[in-house]
Amino acid sequence: PNMRYKTIRLSSFGHSVKAQCQVIRPDNLHELQNLDPPFLPRGAGLSYNDSSMSANYVVDTSRFTHFSPYDKANGLV
Repeated sequence: PNMRYKTIRLSSFGHSVKAQCQVIRPDNLHELQNLDPPFLPRGAGLSYNDSSMSANYVVDTSRFTHFSPYDKANGLV
């Protein structure tokens, strides 16, 4: 990734799957939009599967606490 990341041991909701992951935590939408794919977003880590631990790096989205206005014409959030 273009910005700093930390290697963190993440686990699935049930703690049955654990993995060392490169986690990046963008501060704002601009930083998020400038990330190079592939990556997976991770919220609170409460999913029942381990899908957010299988990308090149994981994006911690915990700083994004609301949606921008919905663009009905283009179907975009």
